[in-house]
Amino acid sequence: MSQSSEQPTSSTPMQEDFVVVQYEGQMSLSCSAEKALSSTDTHTTLAMVSLVAPVHMPVARLPLEIVAVVDRSGSMSGPKMANMKQTLQFLVNKGMQSGDSLAIVAFDDTVDTRLSLTIMDGSGKSEALDAIKKIHPGRTTNLSGGLLQGIDLLQRAPAPSGGSTRAVLLFTDGIANNGITDNAGILEAARGAMTDTAMPLFMFGFGADHNEDMLRSLAGATNGLYYYLEKEETIPEAFADCLGGLVAVVAQNATLVLTPMPGVTISHVHASYKQTQGGNSAIELSLGDVYAEEEKDIVLQLSLPALPAPADNGAPALVATLRIPW
Repeated sequence: MSQSSEQPTSSTPMQEDFVVVQYEGQMSLSCSAEKALSSTDTHTTLAMVSLVAPVHMPVARLPLEIVAVVDRSGSMSGPKMANMKQTLQFLVNKGMQSGDSLAIVAFDDTVDTRLSLTIMDGSGKSEALDAIKKIHPGRTTNLSGGLLQGIDLLQRAPAPSGGSTRAVLLFTDGIANNGITDNAGILEAARGAMTDTAMPLFMFGFGADHNEDMLRSLAGATNGLYYYLEKEETIPEAFADCLGGLVAVVAQNATLVLTPMPGVTISHVHASYKQTQGGNSAIELSLGDVYAEEEKDIVLQLSLPALPAPADNGAPALVATLRIPW
């Protein structure tokens, strides 16, 4: 079963604004044109599809399934390692409830799973804290290997029957010097590894010399967030923000389907979401989870045909459909 909004949200612009589709208490979809155009000529123009999520008022939140990917390379030694362990301990002790699950993947030039996905009841938390205690600095930094193993671990885990909110949290100074080392390559590999559904990546950077650009790009491309944990006092605020966002999920595994009308071509989609080709020349964007009051804007380049005759009220050019599996 899916919830869909399916209305023409774009028109060959005799009018500057496209049709707005509003859903009471649910998602709001709207579309706007770059400018008004003549209907009797061919055009290449920009349009923007906008999604606005509702205010979240949950009765009870879904359980969290989190994989912590932990950098234990030599560059993390000293204060960085101590700060990171305090962060992980805070996550276990304060951030996770008894129905939540946590896994820990550690990496230097090798990658290993220190804790499989484990329910955070009393014994699970003890097991997690023991795994954190045993993390010690190693050698070089295979950041891509750790991140990809964390994504794969979460994707292979069977989803709970009642649903869950999944995310990967990366704790690192972001200085990759083993495996894939360039920012673009790591981002491409992470997105390619999400074969089933998109999931947010939350980045926690340690030390003034960490690679902020890479961490920001990974977070931004996956609907996650980036945090710089400079000192112990910043940990509670960062996790309150991170976990607060995760528990405010109002839609999971959302897909935006953009279907051009006959004669119209979607030349390019200016967005970092994973794209697949659907039927009738449609393009499907995997939006992942949608958070309360979140706004998403997708800019499209459209090639519009000339109409055989002027259309006083504009002609439909695009159907935008939001699919949300329940």
